[in-house]
Amino acid sequence: MIRTSGNLDPRDWYTYRTAFAFLNKRLAEQGTIDWALKLKPHQKVERFAIENSLARLGANDLSEPWSTAWRLIEESWISPQPDGRHGAAVYEIRKRLRAGDRSGAVIAALVDLVAPRLKVEPISDWRWSQIKKPRKPTRVDQVLYAHLTSGELIDLQALELANINEVDFLSSLASALEGAVAHGLDIASRLGRTEGRSFAGLGLLYRVYYTQPMRHQDEDSEPDAFHYGIAPSVKLLYAVVARIAELDPTAAQYFVSFWKLKASPVYVRLWAAISRNEQIMPAAEVCSFVLDLDQDQFWDLHKFPEFTELRAVRFRDMDEASKIAITDRIKRGPPRSQWSKRLDAAKIDELQRYWSLRELRRIEVAGGVLPEKAKLWLDAHAAQFEELAEMSIDDDFAGGITVTRREARPDAKFDALEGVERLRALEAALATTRRGWDDDPAERANDWIGQAGNPNKLLTDLEVANNGGDDFPRVWSRFGWAHRPSVPGGPPKDEAVLEFEAATVLALLNQLSQQTMLSAIEGITAWLDTWEKHAIKSELCLPVWMRLWPIAVEVTNLTPEGQDEEDLEIIARPVND
Repeated sequence: MIRTSGNLDPRDWYTYRTAFAFLNKRLAEQGTIDWALKLKPHQKVERFAIENSLARLGANDLSEPWSTAWRLIEESWISPQPDGRHGAAVYEIRKRLRAGDRSGAVIAALVDLVAPRLKVEPISDWRWSQIKKPRKPTRVDQVLYAHLTSGELIDLQALELANINEVDFLSSLASALEGAVAHGLDIASRLGRTEGRSFAGLGLLYRVYYTQPMRHQDEDSEPDAFHYGIAPSVKLLYAVVARIAELDPTAAQYFVSFWKLKASPVYVRLWAAISRNEQIMPAAEVCSFVLDLDQDQFWDLHKFPEFTELRAVRFRDMDEASKIAITDRIKRGPPRSQWSKRLDAAKIDELQRYWSLRELRRIEVAGGVLPEKAKLWLDAHAAQFEELAEMSIDDDFAGGITVTRREARPDAKFDALEGVERLRALEAALATTRRGWDDDPAERANDWIGQAGNPNKLLTDLEVANNGGDDFPRVWSRFGWAHRPSVPGGPPKDEAVLEFEAATVLALLNQLSQQTMLSAIEGITAWLDTWEKHAIKSELCLPVWMRLWPIAVEVTNLTPEGQDEEDLEIIARPVND
């Protein structure tokens, strides 16, 4: 970080002087804001010029909304912006955890992957198409777009959270994550972002807990798989406290008891989610909570899905009086004000009845037994809505993306080739763009590589190529994802065979250039993760990993460059430089 202008070399001094002059009396202009928003992290001199310009202003020298806009820009520069992808970072943390590292550095690295941060951007043309652009801005959201961002959702299987047994370490991690969540909520509050429907102001939060340990599993997607902002830190916080509860329920109570007392609905949702566990929360407290919910909390499945699920899951533990009170309220249905006044009364009656029947049925799906009157009413009306017979515990909750499987269509022409000839054909196909909706050479090449037995054919091809197949980075990337120690439905391989196969791949990897490793880094790191227990027995494993690690870090930290960046380094460079 630049502290004083005296630290600048001659070239940077020209850049600084030009930027400082440019900013004079231009801080209250939209063009200047837009220029500052496009500055990249490496443009420290320009940022330093902005900070100095702001520091020299008096309290009343810059009016609103410009003053707030510049302070938000300054704040966004404090923490590096995540690129959304963790790359090899999660696997590096896992290696440290496997080695017994329980340090504060590991906690900080893990929290940094999911911590919400402030991000400021120019207002897009699309946003201006939705609202009228003012001639003279009066609010900061008319000057720039400020919102929460973060890294992506952490894969719990990759992290191996379930293998961590030290409660003290987990408690420290949970405390650090609570701090990250609180910081994110504070940013959102200062931006005027409320925890409205689906918590959109925080970056969307469909569920405070993981519905599955991976972002994608089979044909389902985690509801928050592609949500950035508050979701990754909240969900990891829940997962950590849930792990503490498995090991020591009393230790988990320290966090749970405070969640319910905090003002933010995020924490109350966390409390409700973990209160599904009867070892954590007694039935009497759950009853009291459910009975005291207001109409919005009782009925809004998108904003408070955990409340609805808690009511269904813990219903069987409640006393009879509470069961009757809850089911009577359910039978009355949501308030009519929940629906548009333009709907006719009969349609609203039908919707109210459906919602009531659905919530009674949800209790049954969760294993609860309804009071007699509620059961008779459900049985008498459920036939009106056939879908209720097959409903699940999370029906009508905000959900994720369903991944549709497609039939693999490998290109058979690759079977007729071998060696370098096949590698060249695959590399060319993988570089080809889609020709039509049903004509994608890259997809068919990828399908061929993924067919059982073909990764080993590729390995043989790579062995005869020069420099470990350095001319075929796309093939290496796909090979890394496709090559597995076992083939589904096939016989298990002998350990000695697996070790030899891993050593063969490592020998080839060790011949690759840095550029090829960079191009294929994701596939290569995926291969190392899959083959780890076999690869570590080879003396080449460490040298290959030491070559890969700096590249993986570079890719993880890479920030995409804008195409229209205005770079003052160019206009400020001395003529004879």
